Amino acid sequence: VDELLEFWFKGVFYSRTALYEAGRLVRAALVPLVCDLPAARQTAGFGGHAAKYFCSMCKLLKSDMDELDMSKWGERTCDEHRADAQAWKDLPTVSKRETAFKLNSTRWSALLDLPYWDPIKYTVIDSMHNHYLGLLKYHCRTLWGMNVSAVDADSNSPLEDATPSEEDIARGLAYFETGTEDELSTCTRATLNYMCSLFQIPRKKHSKAHMIRRILQFVSAASAAKSQAKPANTRNDLAAADRSFLSGNSASTLDGKYNVGVFEKLCEKYQVDVGRNKKETIRNLIAWHHGLQCAVTDVHLSSLQKAKSAGGKAKRKANLPPAILGRKTLRHIQEQLPLTELPSWVDRVPTNVGSTERGKLSADQWHILCVINLPIILINYWHSKSELHRERLKNYMYLVTEVVVGSLLEMTEEAVHLYEDAAMKYLQTAKEVYDMKLTPNHHNSLHIPYFLRLFGPLHSVRTFFSERTNYRLQSQDTNMKFGELEPTYMRQSSRSANLLVFLQDDRIQGEVQELFEAFEDMAAEDRRGTRLRESSSLGDIPWRKQPRKPLQKITLSDECFSAHIAYLNRQAGREQFIDARQIRRIPGTQQLKNTAHRRASLVCGGVSFRGVSDSPRDSNLVFRSPSSPSVHMAGRIQQIFSFSYPGTRGDSYEATYLYVTPLKDLSAADVLLDIYREYPVVGGQLYYDKYLPGIIITPDEVVSHFARTPMK
Repeated sequence: VDELLEFWFKGVFYSRTALYEAGRLVRAALVPLVCDLPAARQTAGFGGHAAKYFCSMCKLLKSDMDELDMSKWGERTCDEHRADAQAWKDLPTVSKRETAFKLNSTRWSALLDLPYWDPIKYTVIDSMHNHYLGLLKYHCRTLWGMNVSAVDADSNSPLEDATPSEEDIARGLAYFETGTEDELSTCTRATLNYMCSLFQIPRKKHSKAHMIRRILQFVSAASAAKSQAKPANTRNDLAAADRSFLSGNSASTLDGKYNVGVFEKLCEKYQVDVGRNKKETIRNLIAWHHGLQCAVTDVHLSSLQKAKSAGGKAKRKANLPPAILGRKTLRHIQEQLPLTELPSWVDRVPTNVGSTERGKLSADQWHILCVINLPIILINYWHSKSELHRERLKNYMYLVTEVVVGSLLEMTEEAVHLYEDAAMKYLQTAKEVYDMKLTPNHHNSLHIPYFLRLFGPLHSVRTFFSERTNYRLQSQDTNMKFGELEPTYMRQSSRSANLLVFLQDDRIQGEVQELFEAFEDMAAEDRRGTRLRESSSLGDIPWRKQPRKPLQKITLSDECFSAHIAYLNRQAGREQFIDARQIRRIPGTQQLKNTAHRRASLVCGGVSFRGVSDSPRDSNLVFRSPSSPSVHMAGRIQQIFSFSYPGTRGDSYEATYLYVTPLKDLSAADVLLDIYREYPVVGGQLYYDKYLPGIIITPDEVVSHFARTPMK
């Protein structure tokens, strides 16, 4: 911090730099604090995720974490934070500081000595940990219970529909007959589903709102039928006594509230023997309630006993709770994973994902599994199943949309709005579908749009860079002499950067070709997908553009050459070029030979595209339609080549081209049947398994690779 203050107030003068031999005055400021959540909170002086005020951006209490109305959160301010931090710093004892911290979750940080530093704005919520190791991992591991050893959850019921606790059942059934909608809404979704199953109440959905409506309709109909019967002859409210009994009140409490006639009616209702006196009658009712481990408010005792027996057998049968991503579903996922063709720069997810042998997945593997593989597999696997499966799928695709949009390398206000909408809908529907309690990661994800607007695309303010730096440092051989390691790391990094600059000089490359090739291989050694994907923001790397060897001369196929002549004539606006092998001669046209130079690969956006014969995985591409640039097409690269031809003024033209066979689009009728297009941002789309005649495109029309998966 002291050095940063010097950079801020006076600046530091360097006697010489690469571009300024006479020296340069440098001023600097620290803006974003980029690290994982615990480190960020400690460094900036905020409380951790378990503190009273668990968030560095707002004043929402930990006890109110489930609140999704952002207008109720309240905003933290820099001035208020600095005042609280200074007050904490001025306290004389540790105990007083601890007391103050419990009140406002704020400590002093040395960064507050920087007069310009705003801890609220500049303490970044790291999207790598929040999205990849937070939301995606939590959804799979916790909400879906991903475990190859677990049995799959009942296809007609959610994960939470296992038998709820006795307390939840007792409370739910106490509200069943006479409870209000608000009282029933306090029950868990598992409890509501349990009661619907118990009393054979039909329901089309498993949402809480739907089940509450069905329960109220059921009770209303039952009450109407009962109203025709002779009312109970008692001085006290039978319904109130019923609720009090089912809620588990003690014998003395019940004895003091209601007369013996009420309990005799309850015995008649639940088919319990009436005792010789009031106390014995109450004991019989309590013993009956305790023996069944739950209570009912209707005459469906036999149904409850069957449900209890079945639940007990199920618990004895399996030690693990059922999982949405259990043994059967995971086996299907593992079988489908190898079918997807991913470009070579994207790491494949291990096919034994979900097993104990696999162990932990990296952040990038979670990203690839959840954003690429699972949408391809689960949309096809779940869409035709139950309504509940489709609700889960819709909820999950909100999450995928949130993560994909939050990872874009170019950001617009429209994209930020799309992120906000997807993030909010994901949490709202997750609470409904899974009866989920929010975690700090869920809450923090709603603050990320602030940083998208402040800093732009998140790849510049997340911890992938520091994690990769740690990886590189840990890969170096050291003597573990702390104090000497740091300058060694700095010197090695500087040497590597300087060597990279030297190797961009064509004169040096010619003299040290062997060294250049070795360095190029070493620099491209780390092929993890996120690194290469994000490198597109830096443009193509100049020293990787140069071919190692002279290009091989080839003869273009008849189909390729015909497509190429058609492309050149379309660009010229007339028939200017013809095949030199044709017999016909047209005045004013140029004859072209079908010879070109083969290119094994083409680097666009930091990644390599190749022909299908060289690398099928790298040949699948999305490209702009030559006739309509706003339309994207999908296809396969058949060949990449450089072609030159003489100009009309004695000069020559040379350029690189791609010969591509487009996939055939679905018909208008079949588009309506494409379930993947229901998720336009992240779902992808289907094509017929047929390639159209080839066309020629240029590198400027290349958009990206795509994941190709054959469907049955």
